[in-house]
Amino acid sequence: MKQILKRFPPVALLSALLAFSVNGADLDDTEKTCGRLNGRFWNQGPQGFKLGFIMGFNETLSELSRHDPTTAEATLPYLAAGPDGHGHFRTLLSYGETVKAIDQFYDVPENLAVPIMDAVRVISRRTEGTEPAEVEKQIAVSRKWAADCGGKGQQDKK
Repeated sequence: MKQILKRFPPVALLSALLAFSVNGADLDDTEKTCGRLNGRFWNQGPQGFKLGFIMGFNETLSELSRHDPTTAEATLPYLAAGPDGHGHFRTLLSYGETVKAIDQFYDVPENLAVPIMDAVRVISRRTEGTEPAEVEKQIAVSRKWAADCGGKGQQDKK
């Protein structure tokens, strides 16, 4: 157990545990889009849960980028290289501010079927100064993907 804690911080382990418990939970079909948690799920969580979700998300991706070079490239939309050369959450916002920004993203009903990870990518792009037209294009792509997926439900459900 000590080896695991040395390699992965407790927050990352907690987020992994949360992911397993959420995956096994009896979620409403509308809370996932093609198997990915979406805005309907996000909006049901209390602020403390949302904060823990974002902290765990950041820690997990940071650890993945540090320990698995093949995964590091896949984390680039979410992470930026920090001064230590490892991935860090790609936003100038605090965790609490990030939660508020995601809440605002999901205040738009058309965004509810968009997966949480896509919402994080949109927030990251906004805060790093990406042109608003490019951000809107990313939102449109995410909405289209969600619509093509049926806007709800797990991938294996027909």
